[in-house]
Amino acid sequence: MRPDPKETLQLYLAVSNRTLGAVLVKNYEGNQHRVFYVSHVLKDAETRYPNAEKFAYGLVMASRKLRYYFQGRTVQVVTSQPLKKILTRPEASGRVVAWSIELGEFDLEYVPRTAIKAQVLADFMVECTFSGPKNLSPDEQLNRIPGKWKFFVDGSVAGKKCGAGLILSIPEGFEICQAIRFHFPLTNNEAEYEALLAGMKLARSLEAKYLRAFSDSMLVVKHFTGEYEQRDPRTKAYAAKVRDASLSFETFELSQIGRENNSRADALSRLASAETQNLTGSIYLTEAKTPSIEKKECLEITRGVTG
Repeated sequence: MRPDPKETLQLYLAVSNRTLGAVLVKNYEGNQHRVFYVSHVLKDAETRYPNAEKFAYGLVMASRKLRYYFQGRTVQVVTSQPLKKILTRPEASGRVVAWSIELGEFDLEYVPRTAIKAQVLADFMVECTFSGPKNLSPDEQLNRIPGKWKFFVDGSVAGKKCGAGLILSIPEGFEICQAIRFHFPLTNNEAEYEALLAGMKLARSLEAKYLRAFSDSMLVVKHFTGEYEQRDPRTKAYAAKVRDASLSFETFELSQIGRENNSRADALSRLASAETQNLTGSIYLTEAKTPSIEKKECLEITRGVTG
């Protein structure tokens, strides 16, 4: 999405102990539309910056990575932090002074944070776990190709409760854990397909180009590869939708993985299908109202609440 040079863009910032996140949005017809997002993993001394300086550094990081969007237009920095005072105070440290000079070439307007739509996305980015994927086999460890994104999925059906879990791992170590709660009946394989499609949609929204997916459902994997014939109409529809979604990536692979190596996704799927509403802060709950093969799913995202 390329904004008009005359438009005013809004930048939302969020920080954690180890990460920075920024989301650039524009308002159109009363709705906020994402233009771009960036993130940064703090290293060494950066992790020891005071919290306020982390926000200032996040602004600098965003201006460097989104320089094209910052030039020639006003950018509103929506924050609850006194960034303008931090960047102009006389007693500022040397690095803050350097940041202030660097930001001086842009037309920045600091406004208080009121709406939280885009802020939720910024918080989502920085609260994701920054660690390499666990439970990989030795063969998978050897195949961790730089630039290739990976995600693990699993579906769960317990009576009338259906859920799925997915773990998306970005090459830099950025890891997103998501639990999906379905409000419609599914078989185990259909829940697996729904999780697979949700993971592909998430990766696509994050602009992944090379994606490798892992599922412990042999049926789903064999259907995708064409080794098993599809006779059930719903299974055919799901497999076709996955193939269509795979065309959004330059390369897409779907491989079978043993259940023992997919325990984390399995735990997320069971958590999503359980009665409890509580999720930890680093896990995000997605609720799907309708099957993906019937019409575009309606998703509601709620932040996990520490139990």
